[in-house]
Amino acid sequence: MVIGWLMFTGLILFLPGGFLVFFLAVGGGLGGIRVDEIFNIAKWIPVLGLLMYIGGLAYGIHSEKTEYVGARRVVQHARILARYAITRDHRMVSDESEFEFLDRPKFFVKVLTPSDGSVEYQCHHAVFLNCGEGMIGDAEIQGQWLGAFRPYMGMQQTHVGQSF
Repeated sequence: MVIGWLMFTGLILFLPGGFLVFFLAVGGGLGGIRVDEIFNIAKWIPVLGLLMYIGGLAYGIHSEKTEYVGARRVVQHARILARYAITRDHRMVSDESEFEFLDRPKFFVKVLTPSDGSVEYQCHHAVFLNCGEGMIGDAEIQGQWLGAFRPYMGMQQTHVGQSF
């Protein structure tokens, strides 16, 4: 969201700022107004906009590349709060009967951990099927990726909203 606003603001500054600089450079003097002082300040507006756009693009690429990077860690007593899939057209699907008919969905599991609180992780379909809502177990997490979930057997059923 922040990346999108940064890039949008950069474009807003770059495009109209470029037209402003062009008209000030071509116009010279408009009705006795000294344009030189205005032009010296206005010529930096498109540069600032372009730098904001490039910065937003670079930050977006960096965050996308490093999203699943990090040391793999095992979190004990992790509780599965919710699980769902996101389709290519950004539709959220939680009905299990629809999963097999979806075209390459992304699977997400919302996990409540004692140390991190409630966090959403992306996972593979096999891990997704192993995560039942309300289950407690060991979760292997790497960045924003849920690599494995091993539920505890023989646990008493508790309400999802109940604390540990």
